[in-house]
Order: sequence, then C-alpha cells, then structure tokens
Amino acid sequence: MMDQDQELEAMLVNWGRWSRDTPHGATTSSLYRVIKALEYMYGKPAQDLECVGGEKAPCAPIDEKQAMMVNEALLKLPDIRYDDRRGKLILMTKYLKPWISLKTICIQANVRLKTGKDEMQLAKSRLKDILFPQHFHDEYFE
Repeated sequence: MMDQDQELEAMLVNWGRWSRDTPHGATTSSLYRVIKALEYMYGKPAQDLECVGGEKAPCAPIDEKQAMMVNEALLKLPDIRYDDRRGKLILMTKYLKPWISLKTICIQANVRLKTGKDEMQLAKSRLKDILFPQHFHDEYFE
C-alpha cells in the first residue's frame, strides 16, 4: 500500500498527463474529433509509447476521475498572496511540463531555487490537506 506522499505524487503525474493529453475546451480541432470517433468505432490502439520520464514500460491509462479531482483541488489552493500563486504555478508547471527542470521553472518564475522548492512544497502540503482530509485531521487534532 502506498503512503499519502507517493499517492499524491502518482495523482499529480496522472493529472499532468491528463492535462497535456486531453483537450478541455470547446476549441478542439476537427482532427481530434475524427481520431476520437475512430477510437470509438474501432477501439484504442495499443499503447507502446514511452512514459514521460524515460521509462521503457508502457504508460498506465489516465484515470480521468482522479485527474479531475486533483484539478478541482488545485483550483481550491489559496492564491491571494503572491508567493502562494507562485508556489501553485511552480507545482503545476512541474507536472504539466516534466521535461523542464525545477531550476529552469524557478528561473522563469524569477525566484531562487530554494525559495521555489519551499513554495512548491507548501502548495503540495496544502493540496494533500485538500485531497486527504483525514490526513489533516490526524496530524493536527490528535
């Protein structure tokens, strides 16, 4: 059984893949609609592609329900203060674009690496409190 940190990591990776691979707006291309219609008629092709991160094993299928739950939790993260918004941005960018290093993300966000890591960790901790409310209860009220 995975602990909550590993489970959160898997959920964020799943969310990142879902966000990259699934068009979410009304502006989907006609080619995408044709591909989806063909998949509906003939089934999905075998997934022999590499996962993001360089592993040679086939990727696990995207869990859309879990990804939408993570997406809603990300929207609930506080973003009133500038550092909260920046931590949320760094966290989201890390999983949306895993091929970009954290150092590069922090440079683009105009923040030092240590500060960026701290802000991202705070956003991740808050996200864990939203997704796992029992964790929040156990940690603070016992």
